[in-house]
Amino acid sequence: MASRGERRPSHSCCCYVYFMGSEKSVVHTKAYLTWLGLYMVPDYGDIIMCMVSKAKTGYYFLAIVVTIIVYVCLKEESKSNSGKLFQHHEPRYQQYHHHYGESKTLLYHPVESSIKKNIALQGKSIDGFTLRSVHIVIRHGDRSPMYKLPNQDSPHLSCHLHSTDKSPNKDLIESFIRSVARSGNRIPYGQKFGCYPKQRTCMGAQLTGRGVVQHLVNGALLKDVYIRKYGLVSNNPRLGDLAVRSTDYSRTYQSALAFMHGLLPDMDLAKLPLHITSHMNFCDDRLSGVSCNCPFINQLKEYAKKEKLKMKSNITSYQSGAIKQEVASIYGMSTQHVPWIGGIVEVLMGYVCHGLALPCTHLSRVRGEVASDEDHCIKLPLIGKMWQYVDARGYIVLSGHAEQKYNLLYIYPLLREITQQLVNLSQGHQVPKITLYSGHDITLTPLIKVFGTYDGHWTPYGSRFIIETYSSSDNTFYIRVLYNGVDLTSSVIFCKSHLIHNMCPLQYFSDFAFRELFRIFKNASYKQICKS
Repeated sequence: MASRGERRPSHSCCCYVYFMGSEKSVVHTKAYLTWLGLYMVPDYGDIIMCMVSKAKTGYYFLAIVVTIIVYVCLKEESKSNSGKLFQHHEPRYQQYHHHYGESKTLLYHPVESSIKKNIALQGKSIDGFTLRSVHIVIRHGDRSPMYKLPNQDSPHLSCHLHSTDKSPNKDLIESFIRSVARSGNRIPYGQKFGCYPKQRTCMGAQLTGRGVVQHLVNGALLKDVYIRKYGLVSNNPRLGDLAVRSTDYSRTYQSALAFMHGLLPDMDLAKLPLHITSHMNFCDDRLSGVSCNCPFINQLKEYAKKEKLKMKSNITSYQSGAIKQEVASIYGMSTQHVPWIGGIVEVLMGYVCHGLALPCTHLSRVRGEVASDEDHCIKLPLIGKMWQYVDARGYIVLSGHAEQKYNLLYIYPLLREITQQLVNLSQGHQVPKITLYSGHDITLTPLIKVFGTYDGHWTPYGSRFIIETYSSSDNTFYIRVLYNGVDLTSSVIFCKSHLIHNMCPLQYFSDFAFRELFRIFKNASYKQICKS
C-alpha cells in the first residue's frame, strides 16, 4: 500500500496482465524487480509477484518479457507523477538510521522498538501447551569493518564498553561490567578473548561497545518472556539446563557472554557451561553423530560460487559496473582496484550507523587547461544503490541448485544435533532447556535458507533465529520458528501444510532433518555424500 501522505498512483492497464511462468520465475522475477527498482514499489511489486506466483511451468521467459513490459508502462506513468513512483519510501541506509539503545542501529540490526513490538510472539502462551526448550542461534553484535576502502583509513570506531548518564541501558551495562569483575579470571575462556571490548579504537572485525549492548538488550528482552513469564529455567539454573557454544572468535564469545548476562543477570558467569568450537557451522561429531570431515562441502562451495557468478552476470553486471565506476571516480582509481560491493557497504555503514561523516578524498585534477583541487565524497544515494545491488544479488542466488545443496550439507550437523535433542526431549530424556549458539552471518544464513524462510537480505548484526519447543497435554511435541522476533513457522518449508495452533508438529521437523532433505542428493546418506 502507498505510504501515508503519498498520492496513490493510478494503475495502468498493463499492470493487470496475468501470465504463466514457472516456480523458478518467482525468484528470478523478484531479482528483476529489485534490479529495475520495482519490487519495493507500493502495489506494483505485489501485483507482479502475484501474477508470477499463480504461474504454471514452462513460461519463464514470458514472465520476464511481461515484467519488462510492466516496467516500461510504469516508467511512462511515473513521468506524470514527477518520478515519485520509482523512489523507495525509505532508502535502506535510512531504515537503519534510527536509535537503538544508546546508539544508532548498525548494519542490518533490528531496532529495539521492533524487538519490543514482536517480543510477545516468543514464548507465546497457548492453552494446553507448555514451553519445554528453546534453541537460539545468534549472529555476533556490531563489529568494526573487516574490509578497507582503497587509500582510505578505516572508520575510527570505539571498541570500549562504557555507559553514560544519558544511556538508556546504563544499568544493564554497569551490571554486566560488575558481573565480569566479580567472576574475574574464572570465566571460561575470558583470558583468551577478553570478556568485553576495552580498546578505545577498534582493530579489524572487533566487537564494538555497541555490539555488546545489542546482545545485552536481546538477552534482557528474552528474559522477560522465557524466564520471568514462563519460568523456563530459574535465575540460577541447574547444571544441565543450559548449553552455550561460540565459535573461536572474540566477537562471538563476547556476544555470547553479553547475551547470557542479559538473559540471566543473577548467574555467576564463571559457572556458564560455555564451549568453543573451531567450526563456524557448529559441527560436533559427538553431539550430531556425523563426521565433521566432509571434503565435498568445499567442492559444493566452489560450485555454488561459480553458479552465483553466472546467475548474477545475467542481471546485475551492469549495475555492479556502474557502482564501481562511481566509486573509482571518487577515489581516482581503476575499477579493477575497487573491492566487492558487499565489502564497501559494510565499511560505509560503519560511518552511517555510528554517526560519522562519510569518507572523502582530496584529488588534484586537470580539466582542459584548468587545474583544480576538489573533495570527492561518498554520498548516501550511492550507498542506496549499493543496497539495491546487494538485495538483488541475494534474490538471484536463492534458486541456485548448487547453493541449495551446499547450504543443506554445510548446516546439516547443527540441524541434526538440534533435531536429535528435541527427539530425545520428546522421549523423556534430559536435555538443555536453553541452548545458545553464537556465530556469524555464514552460520545463520544457511540455516534460514534451509528452513525456506530466507528473503535474500543480508543477516543483521545481533540477529537471532529461535526454535521453540512445546508439548501438549497428550505429550505431543511441536516447534515454532522465529527470526528477529517474527513468527515464521507458517513459512517453514516442512511445516506449511501441517500447522496446528500455528505450530509445527515435531514429527515433520525430524522427518525433514533425517530423511527429506537428502532427496536433493538422490537419497544418499550424509556419509556417502561426503565421500563422493
